[in-house]
Amino acid sequence: MTFREKILGLGTAVILVLAGLSFGLSQVKQWRSSVSSRAMAIGLEEAEAETLLAEKELWDERAIYLDAELPDFPGRGEAASTLLSSLSDSAKTAGLEVTSPRVAELDPSPYYQSSTCQIRVEGPFEAVGRWVVAIQEGKSFREIREMKLTGDKKEKSKVTGTVLVVQYFRPEVSL
Repeated sequence: MTFREKILGLGTAVILVLAGLSFGLSQVKQWRSSVSSRAMAIGLEEAEAETLLAEKELWDERAIYLDAELPDFPGRGEAASTLLSSLSDSAKTAGLEVTSPRVAELDPSPYYQSSTCQIRVEGPFEAVGRWVVAIQEGKSFREIREMKLTGDKKEKSKVTGTVLVVQYFRPEVSL
């Protein structure tokens, strides 16, 4: 082998070694980044677990309260008709005009049963606001899932509210 061939071979070997080192270092950086992000995720999960553990008593109290107070599910049809009539009656008592009441469906959950109704009410803004608060008070176990208020163009103090109300019941017990 001539001197030039030896230099060329040595140069090729150096280039291959440097390329291998570069590739190896990039893989180590990628691995280190992956390990770092996993360590951060584990740290966040640990902090969340510690927070939940610190709140265990509170959640136990809430579970006992719900077991004692959450009403039994009377059946899909009866629950919906009772909720719809209750919402309509309370809206009329509040001086609101009720239009378009209808039963709606939500996804079932293993943690509760629910009945869902959508109702449209029209009246003064203050009366609609008081009604929205009133239907959620006490032990009604109701939630306003969606609400849309639209102002009347002719009467500035009048609004139309479309409200999706969910009432919760005990979960079904399977034996």
